Amino acid sequence: MAHRKEKRGLLSYYARGNTLMCEKLSPEISADILVVSADGADVHITPSIYDECRRRGCRSVFLDANEENLACAATLGEIAASLSRRGISVFCPLAFAETCSEATPVAECSVSGGELSEYLAYLSRTHRRLALSVTCRCAVFSMPVFSSSGREISPRELRNLRDRYGAQCFFSPQLLSNYFIFSSDPDTSGFVLYDDARTVSEKIRLARRLGIENIFLAYREIADIFEDIIL
Repeated sequence: MAHRKEKRGLLSYYARGNTLMCEKLSPEISADILVVSADGADVHITPSIYDECRRRGCRSVFLDANEENLACAATLGEIAASLSRRGISVFCPLAFAETCSEATPVAECSVSGGELSEYLAYLSRTHRRLALSVTCRCAVFSMPVFSSSGREISPRELRNLRDRYGAQCFFSPQLLSNYFIFSSDPDTSGFVLYDDARTVSEKIRLARRLGIENIFLAYREIADIFEDIIL
């Protein structure tokens, strides 16, 4: 008898009141974690999320929300507490750590200045549980810098900038990121931070040294370098 090949990974949903919605999925698809965009959720959605977890074989839920939507913070906290009582591991954005006390906050594993190791060590001391989202970042920062996130650029834009300025690339042990500086005139200057297999591997190793067990990687961001990442 042929065995059904099980598909596992991540399934994304969004909330409308007490209804859990998503694209039409085969009932045979299972997942490791449910990601629920909960900006429009109310507390009565918990049974729907739990039922979907049971149906898909999930033991974890990431309750995502716009960090500026502070009005939903209390709702996320109640949903997290209710799911936790049902034996579901819950994760939430770092911004909602205080109101979602039963959830594990997820921090972005990147900084544009200072020491990444110091930043993550501080978060580890501050939160009794912590998870990390390790992204393959590629962003340009104009001088002077007004944003810590920069402007996201594509790999093609990255190559074009390097070629245009003949930039020499370096590795920053403080940021655990690659970078190069560009300048064409006094009014046009900046720098680019970008990741590759080496920097992603370094960030994963740092997280493990700090005792951080849960690390999220978006496969679509690292598909072309996945085989070279040292997990």
